[in-house]
Amino acid sequence: MLTLDSFLPKEEECLNTLREIRWSNGVTCLSCSSKNVIKYGRYGIYQKYRRENCGSVFNDKGGTIFHRSRMPLRMVLHSLHDSIQGIHS
Repeated sequence: MLTLDSFLPKEEECLNTLREIRWSNGVTCLSCSSKNVIKYGRYGIYQKYRRENCGSVFNDKGGTIFHRSRMPLRMVLHSLHDSIQGIHS
């Protein structure tokens, strides 16, 4: 049986999965929807981005349910997985 631990065992892998899903069509500014963004340092393990024209700065979790969560992404995904499993049981 596939478990969350075997599927997303590390925080970095969870983040990479989030990036692949979220930015599948390229990184897009959360304020103006432009694709003209640059990498702008890091916030912990999260990549920060900046839109030159509007000045918006955001990271991989910005604008998602994970935004401002202090809980590791791995734990949030584990909780969501458990909740979904509970609904389908």
